[in-house]
Amino acid sequence: MKNFSYILLLLLFAAQFQGESVASELMLQCRERDFQLSGVERLPGNAPRVNEFSVSFMDAKHYWSILAYEFDQRQQPYLLKERKTSVPSSNTAQIIFENYKNRLEKNMFYTITPVEFFPVSISGIAGKGHIFDAAFGVSEEKLSDVTTNERFALWVINKGGKIFFGKLHIIIEGKTPSIKLTKERLAQFMRTCSFINV
Repeated sequence: MKNFSYILLLLLFAAQFQGESVASELMLQCRERDFQLSGVERLPGNAPRVNEFSVSFMDAKHYWSILAYEFDQRQQPYLLKERKTSVPSSNTAQIIFENYKNRLEKNMFYTITPVEFFPVSISGIAGKGHIFDAAFGVSEEKLSDVTTNERFALWVINKGGKIFFGKLHIIIEGKTPSIKLTKERLAQFMRTCSFINV
């Protein structure tokens, strides 16, 4: 009878421990409907992937697209190329930024101009962001405000063994939007997001 009580106690303890570990897993959730811009009409988007959140809109002839999702290493292994371990680390964001830019330059013939790095945060969990401009099919010597026709702002947050990734992409018609406006709109979207325990 003692052995049975001991086994029962172990099973209860294991179940409780398992429940705690499951409850501590993070999931990203964004409320796209809360993202509102005065005088700007949202565009219908494509059906998102599971756990992907996105908005798109036109503003002053510029097309804006913003999305966020939990990073799936199997679907986009090119973003983690050259990473030494399977565990997200402090330099994972930098690796993702560099691989994303390299892919644009080598596979899609863009010329990249880095703009700045900046901090990001969702639910008090910090991450890194990077803004860069991209010109399609233009040599570096001919770059100017007129030819810089796209802007990207990427962000990465590592937490609990997971990678959360987001992207703001602007297709520019005319004058490039300011860095301040780019960051404000990304921050406004990110404020609709939170991490929940599942």
